[in-house]
Amino acid sequence: MQAVTTVTYQFSINGKITRKTKDLKDLPEFKFHSKCENLNLIDLSFTDDLLLFLRGDKQSVQMMMERFNSFSKSTGLYVNPAKCKAYYGGISDSDMQQIEEIIGFHKGKDLKTKKSHIAGERVCAPQSKGGLNIINMYAWNKACMVRLLWNLCKKKYSMWVRWVHMYYVKEDNVMEMNIKDSFSWIFKRIINLRGQMHGLRQWDVMMQMEKFKMKAFYCDFLEHTSNVVWIGLLFGNSVRPRAKISL
Repeated sequence: MQAVTTVTYQFSINGKITRKTKDLKDLPEFKFHSKCENLNLIDLSFTDDLLLFLRGDKQSVQMMMERFNSFSKSTGLYVNPAKCKAYYGGISDSDMQQIEEIIGFHKGKDLKTKKSHIAGERVCAPQSKGGLNIINMYAWNKACMVRLLWNLCKKKYSMWVRWVHMYYVKEDNVMEMNIKDSFSWIFKRIINLRGQMHGLRQWDVMMQMEKFKMKAFYCDFLEHTSNVVWIGLLFGNSVRPRAKISL
C-alpha cells in the first residue's frame, strides 16, 4: 500500500493581473486603446475570461506581454494559445503579423449567424396560445436592450455605463441626444428604442423603480393572440401519457 508522503503548496501573492499592469498607466511609452484612455482601462477580468485593451503598436504589445508573462509565472496560470484570439482595427497587415509573433495568438474571426427555418413565433408562444412555451429570443433580446437603455438613463454603476457616458453621452441626456455616425452599431440599436419607450406606461413606471423587471417587457413584446380551445387535450390531460419537452 502506498500513501502520499509529500505535499506541494502554491500561494497567490500577486493577486489579479491588474496589479501587474498598473504601472503601464504611468509610462509614456505605453499607448492606451483610443477608447479606453479616459478610463485608464487596460484589462477586464471575468470568472474564466480576460480581456486586454491597448493600441496596436509593437512597443505597447511587448510591454503588456512582459507583465502578462510575469503574472503567469507568479501565479501558475498559463493561457492556452489555441483558445485565445486577438482582434485588430485600423492597423496594417505587417503590423498585425509582428504583433501575432509577439503574443502567439491568432486573429479572431467575425461571427456570422444564420436564420432558423422553424416557425419561431408559433413555437415560442405560451402553451395557452398554442405554442411550446420556448423563450422567444427576439423578444428577449429586445427586452435586454431596453434594460441597457434603462441602465444608461439611471446611470447604474458598471464599467460599460461609465464608458458610454464618457465617450458617447458626455453632458447630453440619453433620451434626447442625437445619434452620430461614430457611434457603435449596438449603441445605435439601443438608442433607437427610445421612440418606442416614449409614452409607454411600462417604461414610465420602470423609470421610477430601482430594479428593472425583464419579464414585464418580455411579455409586452410577445405577439398577443387569443387562447386556443384545445390546450386541455394536449397539456395537463390525465387521460393521455404526460408529454414534456426539455430544451
